[in-house]
Order: sequence, then structure tokens, then C-alpha cells
Amino acid sequence: MEKAVENLSNSIVGIRGGTISTGVIDTVKVSAHGQLTPIKHIASTGRIGDAIYVDPYDASQTNHVAKCLVEAGFSAYAFSKTRVLVSVPPPSGDQKKETIAHLKKLAEETRIAIRNVRKKFRQKQESKDLDAEIQKITDSYVVEVDSIIEKKIRGL
Repeated sequence: MEKAVENLSNSIVGIRGGTISTGVIDTVKVSAHGQLTPIKHIASTGRIGDAIYVDPYDASQTNHVAKCLVEAGFSAYAFSKTRVLVSVPPPSGDQKKETIAHLKKLAEETRIAIRNVRKKFRQKQESKDLDAEIQKITDSYVVEVDSIIEKKIRGL
């Protein structure tokens, strides 16, 4: 459960309200080798002026990455065979709403991961004596996730 919260914290570090940073792009998940994988695991990202570039490690993934970014709501296009550019206009109210929606989606994914850990633990134990304690621990991690996301949203 702690690992899930730590992953969430690491995922939202680059999300800022003033403009879209590479951290937002890094958290978008794309299908790579049959699994949903964050872009930061399959490509390097950076800034060039008013744009964010994404350079997939496997050049054959360039068009796929561009398509996934467009589906995630970003203005992205394949700039070359090895680079995707994401336009970063000045932030608008809609952009802030999209960022908040993305943060909430990441929070829900983390809550699901926490609940899955609880479920696996419950399946391993034979007695129900620890059920209340497991639920208290789960609830405390869910509250921590909510707190992290609320602080991030207030900071936008």
C-alpha cells in the first residue's frame, strides 16, 4: 500500500498549474508490448520552447505514442520518425479542468491498487480476526491519497 502511495507521489511531482510540464506527459499510459505503460518508461521527454517533446526509445512507437497522447486530450503530433511534439498553449480554464481530471484518475488508480493489496492479504489469511485492522490500514492509505491529491489541486 505504501508503494502505491509512493508511486502516486512520484507521478504527480511534475504536474504544475502554471503550464503543462513533462511530468503530466510522463504519466500518460500507452500500450507497449501488450501492457499499459507510463510514457516515462518507454520514452524520454523534455521541453523545447512552448512544446514538450517525446522521444520513444523504440522509433516504431512514435505514431502510436502520438495517437495515445491525442486520445488523452493533448495536442500532439509526430514531428519526425523519432519525435512527438505536444503543443503547450498558455493555460486555460479547460486545461486546468483536464489536469484536475487527470489527477483524480491517478488517485483512483492508486486507491484501486491499495484495495487490491487488501484483497490479496484477506485471501491469504484464514481467520477474520485481522479484518478490522486491515480495513483501518487501508482507510488510512486512502485518506493519504485523498490528501495528496487535494493539496496538488489546491496548488494549481
